[in-house]
Amino acid sequence: MKKHGRIAKYRVDWQQNGPSIKLVRDIHTPSQVEGCVVDEAQHALFIGEEDKGIWRFDAKPNASTEGKLIIKAEGDLVADVEGISLYQGASIHGKKQDLLVVSSQGNNSYLLYQASAPYTQVGRFRIGVNLNGMENGRETCIDGSAETDGLAVTHLPVGSGVWQQGMLVVQDCHNHLPDANQAFKWLPWSSIVKQLEIH
Repeated sequence: MKKHGRIAKYRVDWQQNGPSIKLVRDIHTPSQVEGCVVDEAQHALFIGEEDKGIWRFDAKPNASTEGKLIIKAEGDLVADVEGISLYQGASIHGKKQDLLVVSSQGNNSYLLYQASAPYTQVGRFRIGVNLNGMENGRETCIDGSAETDGLAVTHLPVGSGVWQQGMLVVQDCHNHLPDANQAFKWLPWSSIVKQLEIH
């Protein structure tokens, strides 16, 4: 079976008797798509094509259906390209920038790119074992993550202390310590900042 790269965009309006759903346009990549995220400020739709990289499309309903491959799956970005999300307002060398956060499934890592041209890579990290976890008052070990399919990030505070700059959540396909079903790993954004020297 051939994997296709069709993305259907729908408009949803609320009418008196319920929702009205209308197909607005179809856009395509050459092969299977994975994660996607919209940057509303730029009217940009970013889509991960599993084996090729990251595409940028104009997100406006009446815009061209032609996209541009802006980041190729090469170097640090190893296929499969999977989850994509947007962290808003990171400070890099004193300048506020939005960042694309991307899971590089082929080497179990996560990459940060500028969300606007030239889409420069600004960081790379892996999620390792946490030996200082706590559960019911006892110290536990929390394993790292591997073969991440999807992720989400927010710049909004989700708590006090280390959680004030937001958080990253990733899917972990192989859960260990102990062996169990897949799980989700939560990281405070501040821990990524500390490792990569961004804010």
